[in-house]
Amino acid sequence: MKEFKTSVVALTCLISLAASLFSAAAIAIDEDINSNLSGILNLDNDFARDPKFAVVAFIKTARFERALQLLQPGGKIKDPERLLLYILCSVPAANFDSAVLECKAWLSRNPQASRSSKAFVHAVIGDLLRRKSDLRGAIAEYNIAETLSDPDGAANELSRQTQLLLDVKERRITPDDYIKISKTGRMSKTDAALGDLLLALATSSKTPLYDAPPSAGAKTLFEQAQSLENQGHFDKALSLYRKANECHPNNFAIKTALANCAFTAETISGDSSDDVRKQYEAITQKFPDQWKAWNNLGVAMYIRDDLSLANKSLRKAASFENIPQQRRDAIKETLSMCSSINMLKRHYEPHTAK
Repeated sequence: MKEFKTSVVALTCLISLAASLFSAAAIAIDEDINSNLSGILNLDNDFARDPKFAVVAFIKTARFERALQLLQPGGKIKDPERLLLYILCSVPAANFDSAVLECKAWLSRNPQASRSSKAFVHAVIGDLLRRKSDLRGAIAEYNIAETLSDPDGAANELSRQTQLLLDVKERRITPDDYIKISKTGRMSKTDAALGDLLLALATSSKTPLYDAPPSAGAKTLFEQAQSLENQGHFDKALSLYRKANECHPNNFAIKTALANCAFTAETISGDSSDDVRKQYEAITQKFPDQWKAWNNLGVAMYIRDDLSLANKSLRKAASFENIPQQRRDAIKETLSMCSSINMLKRHYEPHTAK
């Protein structure tokens, strides 16, 4: 049996999300919005002149807010790639409202788009609203998607499942009833992607890295370094962050930015040294009362497939009283993923499970 590579689960869960989403949850998508997301997110190619390079690098290292800053309308990345990447970043960043607006704006700008492409976008809006707990709004969008696509396809099933969740919420049925009824859903020949979609959406809820805002202590150097990162020049940005760190050795924001930049630079180059781990650990030791420091150590190690350290660090981050609830919830989902990956490891690689 081939060795089970858990890093594929940990590092490409967003690509899995993309692959499922952009097969439109079994709704056929054509050229006007469909793109090969695995290709878009592939850093093996020469991206030196590609405006997506920095965005993809940020996505690979869970720096979703930084990626979203580069995906605003009017930038160098054009639709449909921009919209697809925006959606991809918005889910783990919990940027649901903006993503809904982006999808609706795309529909307004493209009235001549194919029915299948419109169905895809409405289905995505439905998922975003469901994540906001706007179940009625989600059902309405799924129903629109259903009218534009296969009536027995994924949009129909997503609408049915969401209606059941609404029935539970409004106490028309019990949770036990939901479990029994939800298992009776019909699966058309195109619905094979539905399971992939739901799994990918679950695995995509990776806790984002915390990116510190520019530090007042070395604002000019900090902003210059951020600009270089946005252009994909991570090695040059590292030099400036190191210079700023030398001038302000006790600055949390600078140390965080330096570690994040080093992590991104190593990840896109294919390296995996202990230097990044040591940088993040040093930050937790110097600032033990900062949940953001423990969060970043945990996220980085999760991506690096060091699940034991990731689990320990993320649990520490979630234990702080001042951590935002949204971030705490994201950490819980990531911890759940750690458990799931370890379960797979115990089955395929019992000697590596932690």
